[in-house]
Amino acid sequence: MIQPKAWFCRLAPQNLIFALMVSLSWSTVAANERDDVIVTIHNDSPEPLRCEAILAHFVTMPLFTIPRHQSAAITLRRDLQQGTLSLGEHKGSPMMLENILCAVDTQWTATKTDLPILDIRANPADHFSFSCKRVGRFLCSPASP
Repeated sequence: MIQPKAWFCRLAPQNLIFALMVSLSWSTVAANERDDVIVTIHNDSPEPLRCEAILAHFVTMPLFTIPRHQSAAITLRRDLQQGTLSLGEHKGSPMMLENILCAVDTQWTATKTDLPILDIRANPADHFSFSCKRVGRFLCSPASP
């Protein structure tokens, strides 16, 4: 008869190896279930434009400042099963994107507006383009093709 301690010690390395193999295969599957989504933002205003990402748990990440009449792009990751968008990782897990905010750099509070992230989530396309400009108030809307 095998004593419980001896039985555990004898099987523990095999269980550890099995768990490691399952874990590695799971991370490979998870990585393959995501796709790149490129978001291009055109600054169609005469002033520099600043954009920031709001990630899950209210983490704010500066993205870029776009000079007047120029563009910048960011690559997001889309979870193909849930449609969620992420930007970067923390401890191996994707950081979920809540929002992208853009505004005139020198008038952040007065001009802050958000990109329509829900439209990106709902559409399976892999590239989106937005134009930011003043139209009465400062807006970022889908760019004309």
